[in-house]
Amino acid sequence: MPIISIPSEALGGLLTARVQKLAAQGIQTYYPPAVAEFYESRPAPDAYANKKILAIYGKEDRMLPIRFGQEAFDVIAARAVEPAHVVQYIQEKKGHVVSREMVGRAAEWFWRWSLSV
Repeated sequence: MPIISIPSEALGGLLTARVQKLAAQGIQTYYPPAVAEFYESRPAPDAYANKKILAIYGKEDRMLPIRFGQEAFDVIAARAVEPAHVVQYIQEKKGHVVSREMVGRAAEWFWRWSLSV
C-alpha cells in the first residue's frame, strides 16, 4: 500500500535533467551507475497491478514537480484493476511539504486499506 509523490521510474528523467543542468554550468557531479540503472529502468507492466496507491503532491512543489511524474502516474491509474485503489491528491498552494491535510489523507488511506480490513 504505497504512498508516493511521483513514481520512482519518473525520477530518472528528473535526476538526469538536474545532472545535465549542473554539467552545463560547469559543476561536476557524480551519478552512480547503480542509481542511474534503478531510476532509469522501467518496471514490468504489471508491477503496480492490484496495488493500492495514494499519490500526494503539493501543486507548487519545485523539488519534485508533478509534471515529471504525471504521465507515469496516469499509466499506473489506467492499469488499475479497481480505479478506487489508485488515488491522486494534489494540494493547491503547497510545495515540497507535508501539510496537515496531506497527513489526514494518508491517515484515511491507512485506515481504509490497512487498519479496517
